[in-house]
Amino acid sequence: MGIWGPGVFENDDALEFITELDDDTDPRVLVDALERIKSLEETPDVRTCHRALVAAELVAARIGKRSPDLPEEANNWLLDKPKPDPLVIAKAQGAVRTALEESILRERWGENEDDLADFTDELNNLIERLET
Repeated sequence: MGIWGPGVFENDDALEFITELDDDTDPRVLVDALERIKSLEETPDVRTCHRALVAAELVAARIGKRSPDLPEEANNWLLDKPKPDPLVIAKAQGAVRTALEESILRERWGENEDDLADFTDELNNLIERLET
């Protein structure tokens, strides 16, 4: 697994999830990823966080707050999807907060102060874009 930066799309898990979306036209796949990060009995692992963060980015894009880093494949997948309701938006915000505050991913970024600051900035930006 490769991680080359703190951005949501700067890792292999995120790109793999986006590739998998081509095979799944049901927007429920995003809700499943958002709910999984909160349903685990243990601290969410890196892969679970990356998938939830991609789902949150897709929710943000669908409400008109698209990241400039959103891969074109993901944007294309969103074209015919309905706008998420407030409950899904809240789940997305909660998933991002979980990744930011209490996850293995956060622990990994926390090993270096500068890296943690970049990671925190990225996720706080996403949380702000999810606010309506």
